[in-house]
Amino acid sequence: MDVKQLKKQAKELVAAARAGDAEAVARFGDLPLKLAGAQLVLAREHGYPSWPALVRVEVEQPFHDDIDYYEGRAEGIATVKGISTDDARRELAGRHGYSSWDALKRHVAALSSGAEPAPLFVLAYRALESADRGRLIELVDALVKTLPVPRRPRLSIGISTLAELSPPLNGQELMQDADRRLYAAKFARKTPGPKGHAA
Repeated sequence: MDVKQLKKQAKELVAAARAGDAEAVARFGDLPLKLAGAQLVLAREHGYPSWPALVRVEVEQPFHDDIDYYEGRAEGIATVKGISTDDARRELAGRHGYSSWDALKRHVAALSSGAEPAPLFVLAYRALESADRGRLIELVDALVKTLPVPRRPRLSIGISTLAELSPPLNGQELMQDADRRLYAAKFARKTPGPKGHAA
């Protein structure tokens, strides 16, 4: 999901709430029915405390806490694009939502030292990378607890089924299975049940 899509979703959410859509209004909770409120709703639903934090993440989340990883990426960008390493570093910092290479380095150092706590996205990525199914389920459960009550049932259907998966699964297989189960659960709710009611 990119920043443009997030902005569009925020505008659609505030429009729906202002039009009286009960689910949209419920998602706002005590927040004002304004664009800033919709942005904060989306940020919280993605596990972030603020819109700027979400947007920075959606730009490209710096999830590694080793500056050598970013140095290697900058060298790759410089080689592919035929630009200087300094220009490639600036470009890479910008991709991550930072104004300079030094700002990105400070962030990476803070992640590495624990001075800046890793967002749920980063922790989930690490769990996927190491195929730590238990940790991923724990993190998704933590994310669900931050969501407004009306959103919980949709996610909890997929989360409860995650525990039923048979090992061994790698992170990609785990997410594909979760996506498949979430889609199936969503589709099942939209399928007409007895007497024309949704299931």
